[in-house]
Parts: sequence; C-alpha cells; structure tokens
Amino acid sequence: MPARLRFNIGSVLMACLFSVILSLVAGTQTAEAQEKPAVDQQAAARNAIQVQLHGPIDRSLLEVFACKFQQAVDANPDVILVHIDSPGGEVDASLKMASLIMETEGIQTVAWIERDAISAAAFVSLACDVIAMRPGAHIGDAGMITMDSSGQFRHVPEKLNSLIPKVLTIAKANGRPVALVEKMSSKDMLVYHAQHKEDGTLRYISDKEYKLMDDADQWELGKPLPDAEKDRFLFVSGQRAVELGLADYVAVNEASLANQLNLKTPIVKNDTQTMDYVIPILNSRFMAVVLIMVGLIALLFELSAPGMSVGGIISISCFGLFFWSRFLGGTAGWLEVTLFGLGVICVLLEIFVVPGFGVAGISGMLLMFAGLLLASQRFTIPETREQVMSMGGDALTIFGGFTGFFIALIAISKYIGSIPGLSRLTLAPPTLNAAQATAIPTNDVPGWQVIAVGDTGKAVSPLRPSGKIQFNDQFVDVVSDGDFIDQGTNVKVVNKQGSHVVVRRA
Repeated sequence: MPARLRFNIGSVLMACLFSVILSLVAGTQTAEAQEKPAVDQQAAARNAIQVQLHGPIDRSLLEVFACKFQQAVDANPDVILVHIDSPGGEVDASLKMASLIMETEGIQTVAWIERDAISAAAFVSLACDVIAMRPGAHIGDAGMITMDSSGQFRHVPEKLNSLIPKVLTIAKANGRPVALVEKMSSKDMLVYHAQHKEDGTLRYISDKEYKLMDDADQWELGKPLPDAEKDRFLFVSGQRAVELGLADYVAVNEASLANQLNLKTPIVKNDTQTMDYVIPILNSRFMAVVLIMVGLIALLFELSAPGMSVGGIISISCFGLFFWSRFLGGTAGWLEVTLFGLGVICVLLEIFVVPGFGVAGISGMLLMFAGLLLASQRFTIPETREQVMSMGGDALTIFGGFTGFFIALIAISKYIGSIPGLSRLTLAPPTLNAAQATAIPTNDVPGWQVIAVGDTGKAVSPLRPSGKIQFNDQFVDVVSDGDFIDQGTNVKVVNKQGSHVVVRRA
C-alpha cells in the first residue's frame, strides 16, 4: 500500500477518533447542562414568610399587623406574603398598613387575596409589589362611607379629595392603572381604554383626566369599560383583575402560587394568635401608666416592710408584664431590662445604704425611666420627625406613671384610714376615756394615744415613709405625708386617725 494512502487512512482514523472523543465530551457537557437548570431552579427558590390580614381593619388590627409584619421583616426573607381576607374598615389604619409595606426595602411584598380585599383592604393590596388572587377572589369597592343622622350609611364624595391623592400615590409607586384605582373610590366617573394615535400606546384614561390632558387630541378613546360604569365603584374578580393590570397572578391555591413565584414550600407562616391581640392592649399607653404606677406603689410597700410579700409579688408582676409584652412586641431587649434593674439597685442603695436623696437616688430614677422609655420604642435615638413625636409620647406616658405614683403615695399616706378597703389595714383599738387614761401609768399608755395633731417630736429612724419618732418619753409609729425623712429630723403631727399618725417636717 502506498505511503500516501496509509497516511490518508491514518488521518481519517485520527479524525474519527477525535470526533468520537469530542462527541463524548459534548454529550457529557450537554447532560450536565440539562441537569444544571434543575439545580439552579432549586437553589433559586426563595424563602417566604406569610403574615395575615384577616377581618375588619381597625386600630387594634393595625397594631397586630404592624407587629407581625415587623417580625417578618426582621427575619429578612426574600418574600413577605400578606394573606388578605378583609371587608375593609378604617381608612387611616389601612393607609398606615400600606405605608409599612411600601417602606420595606430589599424584600419583595406579595398580596395573596384568597377571598376579598374590599374597601380599605384594597389599599393595602395595592401597596404590595405583586398581587396574586384566586379566581373567585375580589378587589375594589373602596368608596368612603359615613353614617348619617338617620343611622343609614352614605357615601361621602366631598371627602374623597383627601383620600384619592394618597391612594393614587400608592398606585403610581407600583405601576397600577391610576384611572382604575381611582374608580375604586370614585363612582362619578367613566374609564376608557385609550390608544395613542401615533405610537399605539394603550392605557386607561378617565373622563375627568381626559378633559385636563394637554395632548387629549393624540388619544383615541374606546368604549367605557363595563366594569367601570358610572354610579358604581370598580369591583372585579381575580382573572379580570389580571386582565386590567390590577393584579399579576391568578392561583387556585397556595401551592400554585408558590410554584408561580418560585417560593420554597411549605411557606413559613407568622399567623396571628389570640395572644397577639392581648399584646397591643398591654402595650397601650393607658396600660403602661397603670402598670408603672401600680408597680412603683407595690415596690414602695415592699421596701417599707422588707421580705417577699404581696407588695413584692405585685411589683414584679406589673413590671414583668410591662417588659414581657414589649419583648413580644419587638421593642424591648435585655439592655432595657438591665437599665431598669440597675435603677432599682441604685434606689435601694439610696434608701438602705446612703441616707438622704442624692446621686444614687436620682441616678436610679433616671435609669429606671430610661429602661422603660427604650423598651417602648424600636429606635434608640430619634432620626425623623415621626420618631421624635413617638418618643415624646412615650416619655409623657412614663412620666404620667411616675406622677400617678407620687400622687397616689401622698393620698395613701394621708387618707389610708378612711379609704374603704385600705382602712382595714390600719389597727384602730378602742380609745380610752379620761378616767381610764388617768388610771393607767403614762409609761403603759401607747404613744399614739398621748400624741395629738400639732405636737412635735424627733425622728429616731428614717421615715420611708413609715418609721418611729420620739415624743417626750414616748416612741410612736408614724408615716410621713409623702417625703422620705432622715433620722434626727424634727417632725410635726399633721393628721391622726386612731393609731395611724401622719407627720411632716417641722
């Protein structure tokens, strides 16, 4: 065989062998490429947390929703799913919910409407980045109503001027058809499907907007939308909402929704529990004043008679409820509890170790105040006007609790003997008549029987507010009229009811 032929045959064999190797490598790479998307798809599945918005919207539901939503934000998922089933409610509360949602950064928000997002609930839905609905779910019918003198609910068109701009701002931020969103709240208008005569752009235009447009002649109006006829609010179901651009997805169930949005299943649910409705009540400013005032009064009674008693249990319960509710509300941590505990220790040092009311006492009160204040808010230093206002309100609330404590302290020290219920706590033996008094040696007569209003004596122990004074050669158990009095201070009797003697500095 000629050498040239052998060379050609060898070249062909080498080429075939190279082609086989190349095809094997390509096949391997193709197989890897076919398997890789499944891995990537699984890796790309996003974490989601669901938050409920069920029932009529009011201030209490706003507090619960804000707490649950903030907990979801703190968990930093990829998606927060707002599960909505609400007939609406208070407009202000719904707009605040919408603001909470729109202020969220770095997390996609999805409104999942299984049944209804009617009236004010529609505003909350529009605040989300994505809206998904079941086929039979509804959105819209958001006209503002009020009750007239006859007890009938009436629509209030004149109030819409204050509502519509806020709703339209929400719609524009998320690219919703502004005219259709306005039609949800205003029935005295028509909405047309319009097309630009030059570039063919399609959009929805209301008759009111068309009259104000500078380029109205550039738009060709079609027929009014049957869903947006005059004298009715826009109210559509799931599939129609997607067609109109008011929603993005239609899903028959949660599994379908998770598949369309590429969410990991099962979706984590931060659902509302019964306790979630108790927390806002405990976190209200009224309850804060009550818990602080009662806790301080009980603490004072405990310090007046050291040893774990009813006063100590009540005080621990009050402040325990205060911090526990704020722990669950997401505003308190161990720093606030530590500050409050250090404050109590400083006050104890002032009372039992360092007589008088000086640095330790003032520092203790300030630390207690700071701990209670920081436990009531999500920020340390206010940065916005709203935070400044919120901090001022919380500070006034805590100050009100301390003020109520001092007022109650003065009232109790003066009138404990005449207050129903508390009068049973005072010991009032029968008084002696003149003959009995003269028949008993002076040393055997209790001091409270000898002393009278206007008499003066000297404190032989600190009065906090209870203690002892010396009157002539008698020792008398007394209470001060509210102030702590140091040992050795001259005092004057200002009130006496049975054995209950009240004194103040002479």
